[in-house]
Amino acid sequence: MKSIAKVFAIAAIIGSLAAAAAAQGSANGPGKPVVPVAWQPADEAASVQVTLNRFVAALAAHDVQQLQAVGVDPAELKHWQKFFREVPDARVTDDCPAPALFLSRYGAAIWNCTETTTLGTGRKTTPFVHPIQFRFARRNGDWTVAERK
Repeated sequence: MKSIAKVFAIAAIIGSLAAAAAAQGSANGPGKPVVPVAWQPADEAASVQVTLNRFVAALAAHDVQQLQAVGVDPAELKHWQKFFREVPDARVTDDCPAPALFLSRYGAAIWNCTETTTLGTGRKTTPFVHPIQFRFARRNGDWTVAERK
């Protein structure tokens, strides 16, 4: 008796899935196949951009806790903490053009950027510009900064 109930439950689930697929198919247009929604790089790129923005905001604020929140590892956090303490007027900015973002469908991304570190205040500022690469990883569904070199 229990096995018959299971068969009916499975049939009901299959029926509801088929109805949902048919509804999607009609939304796609008559006679058009139902195409499953796959990995969407535009959405992923936007998510990586959000993580980068959080990293940039943390640098601007000299906030080590925010850097930790975006995934910066403990050794690098100590580096940033020392840097912020020793050079409190330093500004670090990262310019990351959208075409320089490379996404993998396996939860990884690389973004080639240009970092500008400006030391000094007023008219006596010295900018140092050099290329930098971010590696991002998906952890628990969120993008994090895995490495920055």
